[in-house]
Amino acid sequence: MTIDYETKYAPNISERSKGRKLNSFYSFDAPKDLVAHPNPIHLAGGTPNEGFFPVESIHFNLIEEPFQHLDYSSKSALTNKFDINVKTQLHQLNETATSHTYRYTEDKDLEIDIAQAFQYGHTDGTPQLKNFTKKLVENTNKPAYNDWDIILTNGSGDSLHKIADLFIEKDSTILVEEFTFNVFNTGVTNLGGINIPVKINLKNVDNDPNFDAGIDTEYLADLLDNWGIDEAHYKGLKKPKALYTIPTGQNPTGLSQTLEKRKKIYEIAEKHDIIIVEDDPYGYIILPKYEKGAENPYAAKDFSIEKYKKEFLKPSYLTIDRSGRVIRLETFSKLFAPGLRLGFIVANKYLIGKIFLHQALTTRQPSGVSQLVFNNIVAQWGGVDGWIKWATKIAKHYTERRDVLLTALYETEAFKKGLFSVVEPDAGMFIIVYVNFEKQIPDATKWDAALIQLRLLSITHGVELVFGNKMATDLSLETTLKHSNFLRITVAAVARNEDFIIASERLNNVFIEFFDKLNNGGFDKLLK
Repeated sequence: MTIDYETKYAPNISERSKGRKLNSFYSFDAPKDLVAHPNPIHLAGGTPNEGFFPVESIHFNLIEEPFQHLDYSSKSALTNKFDINVKTQLHQLNETATSHTYRYTEDKDLEIDIAQAFQYGHTDGTPQLKNFTKKLVENTNKPAYNDWDIILTNGSGDSLHKIADLFIEKDSTILVEEFTFNVFNTGVTNLGGINIPVKINLKNVDNDPNFDAGIDTEYLADLLDNWGIDEAHYKGLKKPKALYTIPTGQNPTGLSQTLEKRKKIYEIAEKHDIIIVEDDPYGYIILPKYEKGAENPYAAKDFSIEKYKKEFLKPSYLTIDRSGRVIRLETFSKLFAPGLRLGFIVANKYLIGKIFLHQALTTRQPSGVSQLVFNNIVAQWGGVDGWIKWATKIAKHYTERRDVLLTALYETEAFKKGLFSVVEPDAGMFIIVYVNFEKQIPDATKWDAALIQLRLLSITHGVELVFGNKMATDLSLETTLKHSNFLRITVAAVARNEDFIIASERLNNVFIEFFDKLNNGGFDKLLK
């Protein structure tokens, strides 16, 4: 079946996006029968010859496990004072643990050389890395249709901006989860759009494995079926063009949508001709169910890449996408290095073409050096399988970190007193902790002030947190307000697992002091 995407989705595209054209100052419409010279002399663009590049080669010493550097006998590796002890240890690593990149490479199908990476490059990414990303998608989340494509971007932030720009114009609306990564929400409002919050199920404090986490599909269906009939259904506003969701390891909740839920949401999107924007920065960090003292499944002898793909990875919306309405965003930040600013978008070719024009007129291309670093290291690892293997190592450490933190939190005096509840994540790097002050402060409109006091205490006790009310799409909604009394904790930032134990002790002290003041008149204004 052939789908005319331009006819089908042009009404969803902003007029700003439709109006983009690419005018190159040295291109022209060549006759179709013109045969180009195979070895032209380039006298057109201001492209410096690679002979001008001051770098002859780049060498990286690689690790086999995350945090391997902490095991070096000399801690000078941590301060970049490269003394002889560390040099000796690194030199003893076998050759496969070292990545070399030179001005030229003979294997241009797999490797990016300095001559290519330091040059102006392809708007949609180098062919080598594009080929890798396509193989990755085919290997893990192959779309249910054929004419899809990818474009490399300068990381997820860049991708999100381009997605917002693709759909949003003045007074456009877009559906977003009621608690979400609010950078996207800000991007929408900056373009004159309106974020419409969608109710999500997030307060699984009993950690019920059958909890229906994520978007409330009944709410979503009712919202769209009855759009505009009254104030509760946003009377007077334009119907949304797209839904933005973080379906796996959702930020901030750490929860994931089941395949059944994704199918329901997709059917609703089909019915109302809405595009699904699937943001999946945490999709490879799958966390098995927490059990105190249980073996980390990633460390099991029988664990394999195939087991990981079949039993651990959550299926993308792409895998059920029959009509090319899903736009998937991935990033290499969470598994490799955020400073590379490197990610990619998967969508049907019509939408990719619109994003291509935006990129050609703005950021031009992702960093060539970033593409070189990532591509060549992953190529040395063995391509897609090597990358997935590295993902399992990352997930193994995140599972260990999550378990250490949960165990420490559950052993605190504050938890045993019922001062807070924990929602255990099943993916990603975030854990949400609910502050149980509903009985002392039944008026939810005062919770914002209560969380400010908690924030002040957390600062004095030395624990940095993100507060749920700051991640709400629309805190004026009563349903959202009544779920906003949580803290978001990350297991990503600290260097050592021992730090989680210290952090739990400090957080315990925050809760003990807060509730002591709350119950003894220290926060009289909150109780009135």
